[in-house]
Amino acid sequence: VDPENAKDVLSARCDNLLDSVTFTCFSYVTRGLFERHRLIFSALLTIKVLQGSDKLSQEDVDLLIKAPKNMERENPCSTWLQDSAWFSIVALSGSNEVFAALPQDVEGSWKRWKEWVESEQPEKMPLPQEWKRLDGFHRLQVVRAVRPDRMMLA
Repeated sequence: VDPENAKDVLSARCDNLLDSVTFTCFSYVTRGLFERHRLIFSALLTIKVLQGSDKLSQEDVDLLIKAPKNMERENPCSTWLQDSAWFSIVALSGSNEVFAALPQDVEGSWKRWKEWVESEQPEKMPLPQEWKRLDGFHRLQVVRAVRPDRMMLA
């Protein structure tokens, strides 16, 4: 038996076993939960799985949960964007390099952003311009910053 091949087989079996145990745990726990608590449990389990595989940092989770505000810059889009949303956008830009250009883009492409923000279901629409390429979790952070009322459906 080739030791290199045995390592690969063992690693694959461990991954399959971990996936199976995680799904079984999820199935049993959600059976005993009320419907309104299943989404919370699903989100917590997903976050822990992503953190365990180093695909999600604690800083990103903190940004999503705490939704910090940075009031250093005045809202240039105050006619259509709430101040709290603008302050969240500024805080996102200072907290994560992925969002570094977000305030400038919202200000510069305000017509597209206004259309997205004022849409009935923005979580189902693609984000304006290059922001549509964000992964799911970063997209969730933008929804949380700009339209916190749509978080449950996002």
